[in-house]
Amino acid sequence: MKTAIVPFLLLLNILVAVNAQTKDSVILVKDSITVKLPDVYVTSERPLVTVTDDALSFDVPNLIRAKPVNTAFDILGEIPGLVKEGDNVSIIGVPTTNIIINGRRSSMSLSQIVELLKSTSASKVKSIELLYSSPPKYGVKGGSINIIMEKKVNEDLSADISLTGKQAFYFSPTGLVNLSYSKKKYSLDLSYSANYNHSRSTEDMNAYPIVKDRPYEILQENTAVGHSMNHTIGASASWFMDKGREVDISYYAKITDSNSKRYSNTLFVGIENAESNNKLSGPKNLQNVRLNYAHSKNLNAGVDYTYYKDRRDQYMISDYPDTKQEVEATSRQNIHLANVFVNYERVFGKGWKINAGTNVQLSFTDNSSFTYQDKQEDLSATFAQKEKEYTAGLYAGFSKRFGKKLVLSASLSAEYNKAVIDSAGRKWTLWSGVNLYPQLNLSYTIDPSNMLQVNFSSDKKYPAYWAMSSNVSYLNVYSQVRGNPYLEPERIYMARANYILKKKYVFGLFANHHVNYIRQLYYQDTKALRAYYQSVNFDKHNTFGAMAVIPFRIGGVVSSRFVASGLLIQDEGIFIDIPFDRKKLFGQLMLFNTFTLSKKKNLSLEVNARYSAPSIQGIYDVDGNYNVSAGLVWNPIPKKLSVMLRGEDLLKGLRAKTHIDYPSQKSDMTIYSDTRSVSLTLKYTLGKMNRKNKKEIDSSRFGQ
Repeated sequence: MKTAIVPFLLLLNILVAVNAQTKDSVILVKDSITVKLPDVYVTSERPLVTVTDDALSFDVPNLIRAKPVNTAFDILGEIPGLVKEGDNVSIIGVPTTNIIINGRRSSMSLSQIVELLKSTSASKVKSIELLYSSPPKYGVKGGSINIIMEKKVNEDLSADISLTGKQAFYFSPTGLVNLSYSKKKYSLDLSYSANYNHSRSTEDMNAYPIVKDRPYEILQENTAVGHSMNHTIGASASWFMDKGREVDISYYAKITDSNSKRYSNTLFVGIENAESNNKLSGPKNLQNVRLNYAHSKNLNAGVDYTYYKDRRDQYMISDYPDTKQEVEATSRQNIHLANVFVNYERVFGKGWKINAGTNVQLSFTDNSSFTYQDKQEDLSATFAQKEKEYTAGLYAGFSKRFGKKLVLSASLSAEYNKAVIDSAGRKWTLWSGVNLYPQLNLSYTIDPSNMLQVNFSSDKKYPAYWAMSSNVSYLNVYSQVRGNPYLEPERIYMARANYILKKKYVFGLFANHHVNYIRQLYYQDTKALRAYYQSVNFDKHNTFGAMAVIPFRIGGVVSSRFVASGLLIQDEGIFIDIPFDRKKLFGQLMLFNTFTLSKKKNLSLEVNARYSAPSIQGIYDVDGNYNVSAGLVWNPIPKKLSVMLRGEDLLKGLRAKTHIDYPSQKSDMTIYSDTRSVSLTLKYTLGKMNRKNKKEIDSSRFGQ
């Protein structure tokens, strides 16, 4: 980093003659003179990370400078210690990753928050914090990515406009507009994005089931093509009052209309061949409203409400040599989810910071599906199910600095959960009880540049609403997707230690223990010629590992970051009638590089690579994969116009390949998603538009 020390003016009252030299002569000066000192440059390296008591903090504007970043979601791919693949983001070594905004929990799901970030300009983000063990005041447990939005005051009207064209197998365009208006006492933000997504994926499967002691061989090819039109609207307002009081209100909506077609060619070797055409279509509607009140740093309270509506219509026709089979289905999901929270914090004598709070969440879900095969009702795939969930929690904790080096914070949360299901006139309680969640954070400052962090926390993860339904969805003549209304919540215990060296290098050790681990597996029925995907609970899932983030520079041209992680995976449980107890060593290597091609022309190139070793998931063996991406950034008008060209999965290494090798469960599956793409983004920023006609008064000659 080069910091120019601004030339300053030194006024001297000279009482004696001083020589002032020009090109041709020496002039005697006996009056006040102005001496202009030459420019001085100090070269240093900006710290990669700032360490606070509970988090690692990253200054986003400096982190993404000269990077091919357009939206708030794009930024997450540039944060050391995060893994971003497609729409999935996770903190390395942390089993549960939440995304929160401005330190506040949302009732939206993780995937819905990702969609919100995709419609938010990167210029709105001030900083990002990684919390390996989230304090209970944030309303979440486990690890968190805290995205802190910029709050600008007295900037009048400003705007960001961007257009993106993405070419994968098909072309998909996106438009994004962000408007901001701020004064001393309030600020307003409005955003809108429109995205047309056209995608394609293929899936090849070889299966060797044994049905009623008879072996079969099945060869299947699947191709899926999807279209969706997405409209996203966001609006927020903040009022800044006296005595540190602030009121925020926000609204977010996403309206989607999608349809997809899936073609399957299934060969039952030695028996027959069948072709399936499966069409799915329907709208989705998500709306979220949030109201938050903050009083200085002592009190934070708010309410958050989310409404979600999803309708899906299916028509599948399968052609056999001598007959046809039709499947018609209509599925519905309606969700109402409300969350109310209060957090209070106060500092007492000798630096004791005491915090406490409460959180209440209510959800009402209505799932239904009506399915007909050959015009006859399919009772196995028809259901209507309502679910109510209640959550009420309390927490209390403290934070204390001991001397200049040690900071300790701890808390204990108690939470009551109850889920009740009403299906086919029968009601039953799915789960009910009180759970305790201890949490501990310790930070020790060895010196101003080196620090040690130790975290311990626990969490409880609940299955998706649709996964707990009694639904059966048909993919083709052989495969289905089934719900599991008897899924149990997943309990997680996490421990981690980080060592931050020179505010730059991060080294970590971690251990995670899961009870009732939730994952979707694939089962080939032994009583009928069919197979299905279903989410189930493992008895346990453990990971023990280490990670390192090592940034480095080569001259003033190349800035790089190397990230490595390795861990031992343990999976144990019973899937239908298959017991498993497996272990696997897994590793991942990532290298991020930014090349400054021209400082004068503001031109830079980013080249990234990632490799993931083979892994396991229950009865699955998962092959390794890799990803190579690149991005070119040109800012012809600094802080105004930027042009970004980006390529993802350039070598097409992100295919997912799995194997199952058990006596009655033998199969191979390869999925090629539509991940290889090239995109071009044009972004223009209009700032302080209402101030352009204001004339500044020249006061350089006024005063004494």
